Amino acid sequence: MLALVLVPVLAPGGAKVPSAAPLAASCGARAPIAVDADAGPSAPPALTAPLAALTAFPPAVLTSPPLFGVHAHAQSNADKSGPLIRCFVLEGETKATMITVEGLYKSYSGSSFAVRDVSFRVKKGEIVGFLGPNGAGKSTTLRCVAGFLGATAGRVTLAGHDLADAPTEARAAVGYMPESVPLYPEMRVREYLAFRAELKRVPRKKRREAVDVSMRRARVHGVADKVIAHLSKGYRQRVGLADALVADPPILVLDEPTSGLDPNQIREVRALVRELGKEHAVLVSTHILPEVEATCDRALVISKGVLVAEGTIEELRKLSRSRGVKVAVSGSGDVARALATNPDVEQVTRVGKMTHLVSWHPEIADAERAAEEVARALIASGFGLRELSPVKASLEQVFAELTGETAA
Repeated sequence: MLALVLVPVLAPGGAKVPSAAPLAASCGARAPIAVDADAGPSAPPALTAPLAALTAFPPAVLTSPPLFGVHAHAQSNADKSGPLIRCFVLEGETKATMITVEGLYKSYSGSSFAVRDVSFRVKKGEIVGFLGPNGAGKSTTLRCVAGFLGATAGRVTLAGHDLADAPTEARAAVGYMPESVPLYPEMRVREYLAFRAELKRVPRKKRREAVDVSMRRARVHGVADKVIAHLSKGYRQRVGLADALVADPPILVLDEPTSGLDPNQIREVRALVRELGKEHAVLVSTHILPEVEATCDRALVISKGVLVAEGTIEELRKLSRSRGVKVAVSGSGDVARALATNPDVEQVTRVGKMTHLVSWHPEIADAERAAEEVARALIASGFGLRELSPVKASLEQVFAELTGETAA
């Protein structure tokens, strides 16, 4: 009888081979299983038959660590001294969860909570936007996550370190840029960053290089020898970003990083955040919706201290009720008149030669059925229907609905 032994390993180059999810599921694996990328696309002949019978193994046999993947080996129980044989199945690299926030509460005065029961996770290589109107609790949450503000209740784990139990290690894993960057105006940029690198315990031999790299990444190397007091607000913001980067932490927490920047600088910072997101876990707060669309993989929406939505931009758009359909027709006639008797249609707006936007009544109950009725009515009126597609809600509309704000 064969048994499986799983050994943690980082697959070379993050290579992927065909999915083993069905096999893993059938064996009771709780996470993707992986094997060495150089093991080849096929299993050794001695394992071909045993692989087909893996479902006979108890669930406890297949386990997986949370980081990366695992080698799957097989050995004979009869001869435990024999060589371990590689298995070929690989489900790819699983990303480490770098930020875990569970049931976070923050109160400044008794029973009044600025943040209530907020929970979320951010993985390595992921950029997550933290959206919310002014006063929603964004900055308070980020300060608690970065360890600059104590939580009233809840748990924060950073790069595997509990912020309450191992505060030094947890904070060392974070590069935090607050909305209003606290700088020493009398210091020069290079001098200030060297000072910050020392405080963050960057080794002396690596300190100069760390400062130079952070200045290049934040695009402040051109003002390295200028006094901070003489810099524009935009450059001071970028010095704050260089400060967050100087120790090369695995986690970046950025509170309104483009505040005060001109359009060209905003584009540069967005490009930098996308670049950083390839190797870091990035949590960035903003109320600028196009910034989330341009840089983030997912978004969290907070309103009045409560997390009200989470997902990709497309997933958030789906949370908004359908607002209507776009129809393109051929033939002559009045589209608005053809749809005049449909109780779900509030307005028909012509936006092209034969293209119209059909807006639903606010009290619509079934948008899919209403769209079918629109198609039937147009065809019955003699039109050729070339296109009928839903009108996607803008992120601004979704944001307004989720936070109770009035859309402009």
